[in-house]
Amino acid sequence: MTARLQRSIAAVLMAVLAGLSASGVSAAGPDPLAPGDRRDARVSPLAAATLAVADLDLARRFFGQALAMDCQAHRLTGRSAAVFRRHHGLPGAGPLELMWCARPGIEGAVRLRLIARGPDAPLSRPGHDARYPGGLSLGFPTTDNARLLARAEALGFRASAGLTRITLPRGDGTTYQVGEVHFLAPDGVYALGIDRGAMPPVGPIDPATGVGGPAYSGLMTRDIAAVGRLLEAVLGFEKRREVELESAGPEGGLSLPAGTRFAFQQWFAPGASTGYVILMQLYTQALAPVAPPPPDARGLAMWTFATADLRSTSRAARAAGIPILAGPAWVADGSGGRQRSLVLGTPEGFRIELVEAGTRP
Repeated sequence: MTARLQRSIAAVLMAVLAGLSASGVSAAGPDPLAPGDRRDARVSPLAAATLAVADLDLARRFFGQALAMDCQAHRLTGRSAAVFRRHHGLPGAGPLELMWCARPGIEGAVRLRLIARGPDAPLSRPGHDARYPGGLSLGFPTTDNARLLARAEALGFRASAGLTRITLPRGDGTTYQVGEVHFLAPDGVYALGIDRGAMPPVGPIDPATGVGGPAYSGLMTRDIAAVGRLLEAVLGFEKRREVELESAGPEGGLSLPAGTRFAFQQWFAPGASTGYVILMQLYTQALAPVAPPPPDARGLAMWTFATADLRSTSRAARAAGIPILAGPAWVADGSGGRQRSLVLGTPEGFRIELVEAGTRP
């Protein structure tokens, strides 16, 4: 595992969507996302997210220029590329072009690993339609969404509903406001700018750019209970918020049909205040997949977490009946290093990677 990936163990979310009403149970206290259980976590907060993309230059323009991340290109060849393809379910043969995007100097920011698949690979989420299952979103803490939107639009990117504000409940019965902007990122991914105002941000923010993260990632699933069992039984994550949401219609951030209801959960590593994940399941309007799950298709393909003991994590996965898709095995990370990696699968094929912290071949 590289030192950069070890430093990136932390990050977050806040994707309660524009134009939504909420009901359900939130954590008590003035901040429903504040750390609760202080027991030792089995794995880190979200350390990295992997995306399969059509065009690395387009991805660099969005994540590197619009969202001010530092993006570095890499190439895997020979046996390293072949092992990487086999381990991570990538079709084809030959060299692999990749890119890592990070936020140097900002602790807790999730790193992004972008894998070039080319425009001929099918898109797992056509038209950014949130009704399809699979990886959906990335969240970026911000201080000025208007400036962020202007920068993205100048580069040719757009948001689904412009600048929005929503009112959210605290566990003590009071409310607070959140400003959001939902960017239509390349390859069917939503990238959210999240300004919590007077509340603590969902992750550290670079004062020079007014943006941090990614701080979270979201997944749309048709079996939220099964994915929740994986997060709890294998990763040891805790569920801090569970609500039901209802879309106001196409003007909302995800452009869902009016009245679409869905479950919404936020999961954290114990004691963490960032690097969390969200799960969503539609009660109505859900669509069946039209392509294999990424990285076979394009889109958000995988979450990566670090663990001190990969062997015990593997035993926990087997005991919980979680499918092991690959490993444990030594695999190139795509940035010049290698790490011992285990890949688990959700019922719909979204990939959860565990890498052993601090180990080298």
